[in-house]
Amino acid sequence: MTVEELKSLVHEAAGTQEDPLALLNLFHKLGPDVEVDGATLREALNGTSLEPPDETSRKALDNVVKVTKKDDTVVVENKQRFKGELQGMKVELSKLIRFKVGMDKSLPTVSRLRGVRVDSGKLGMVEPSRIQIDKNAKGEQILRVAANKGILPLPIVELPLPKARSA
Repeated sequence: MTVEELKSLVHEAAGTQEDPLALLNLFHKLGPDVEVDGATLREALNGTSLEPPDETSRKALDNVVKVTKKDDTVVVENKQRFKGELQGMKVELSKLIRFKVGMDKSLPTVSRLRGVRVDSGKLGMVEPSRIQIDKNAKGEQILRVAANKGILPLPIVELPLPKARSA
C-alpha cells in the first residue's frame, strides 16, 4: 500500500472523530489483505489527527516495522518490546501484537488482543482482550475495555470519549 493510499484511508477513518475511534476505524478500513511498512504508516499519519500527540507515542510508532492485515486479523510487528507511558497510562507492547477487527452495532471493535499489557492500578499489569466503541445509557460514546489478569476476567471498564469535532 502506498503512502497516498494509506493517507486517504487515514483521512476517511478520522473524519470528525477523535482517536481512538478513528484509529479503530483505520484498522477496520485497511482491507482484507494488506501489508504496510512502518515508514509508510508514519508518513501517512504525519499531519493528521492520528499523528502521535507526544514523544513517547512517537517512540512507540517509530518502533513499528510493519502492519499486516489478513481478513479480519491485524498483526503489528515491532523492532523490539516497548515499555512506556502513553497518554498517562503505563503500557507494555510485545514485538508482535495481534488482534481481530470488526464492527458491532455499526461501531469498530478490536477483539482477541494479544501482545499488549496496561497498568490497571490496583491489579497491576493486565491484558486488554476486547476494545469496543459503544454508547452508554445517556447515548454518549464510550470506549469499553474488557481485560484479563492471567486467565481471570476483570470487570469491564468504560471510558468517556470526547465529543466529535465539527467538520
